[in-house]
Amino acid sequence: MKKINRFDSQLYARHLLGMQSFLLWVEAWRELSPIQEVDHVFKLPALVSQRFAMGWPLGRQYGKWPFLALQKEERDIFQLLSLNRVVLLHEFRSLILVTNRILGNNEELIDIPAFGVAIEIDESAKLDALKTNRIECRGIWFDEEGCHVDRHVFADLPLKKAVLWQTILDKEEMAAERSASDWIKEKMNESNRWVNPGYQGGTLSVSDEFKKLVEPFDPSKVPQVRE
Repeated sequence: MKKINRFDSQLYARHLLGMQSFLLWVEAWRELSPIQEVDHVFKLPALVSQRFAMGWPLGRQYGKWPFLALQKEERDIFQLLSLNRVVLLHEFRSLILVTNRILGNNEELIDIPAFGVAIEIDESAKLDALKTNRIECRGIWFDEEGCHVDRHVFADLPLKKAVLWQTILDKEEMAAERSASDWIKEKMNESNRWVNPGYQGGTLSVSDEFKKLVEPFDPSKVPQVRE
């Protein structure tokens, strides 16, 4: 599973835009079919879940993995989000799209916790047919000629299995901020003087009194921060 371990301004902005679009989409369904959020997982009722469909390629030339098809509005939202994996919860006939936890810059931009979107599948037999460890996300649309599926795959994700809702996300993924020790370790690694391009000379030409300034940074010699 892809894990985001550093701040990326473009990724942060794109994911944030996707979250805003998703929350507006959730609000638009409020009167017709409310969407509940429990423990960072948005559970789509049967009516809303009809905006999604499961499918299998007719041949290898059309793709290798089963896919989750999204209509245009939903596709435009989910392709903005940074997706991590899909979780199969068979007992509840659900597929859960799980996002990545997006790291902020430790200053004005906080971390964005991961969240899940649970899609209710109408038949258990469709979930039984998922024998692979990956699943793709594609667009789907309809016209007078019928149903059409995009050949373009906007997300290729690992498929995991779970038994309980509480096991879909872990505590680290749901955290909105890093611990003090994580933050300090990150800053310590960024302050390695040896890889600082500001010093271009050799260590032999440096007098003894200044040699410590150009020695490689060794985190093991610094007192550790305990939580």
